[in-house]
Amino acid sequence: MNQKNLFDVLKEHKENKDLDVVQERMYKLCTESMLTNFEVAAILFSVFHNILHSDSNKKYLEKIGIDVEKIDVDTVFEVQKILAKEYIREFNKNLEE
Repeated sequence: MNQKNLFDVLKEHKENKDLDVVQERMYKLCTESMLTNFEVAAILFSVFHNILHSDSNKKYLEKIGIDVEKIDVDTVFEVQKILAKEYIREFNKNLEE
């Protein structure tokens, strides 16, 4: 696969990603691994915490006054709550159109 084809595949994936499929895979992995609620909560927190530390997210958070190097558990959950609510708002808005 040449570089242009790879770019096209990645672009198509980004445009067509199905969050339900991602959620189902994560759910299946957790249930097949017989994880407890505590373990699932810890894993989901850790994944989101790591995502917040990615370069693009760091820059975004710095623009709104959040230093990811200093965030605590409560701040991570607040950011997640804000983003989830915004996603739901946009999702519902698109359904109405």
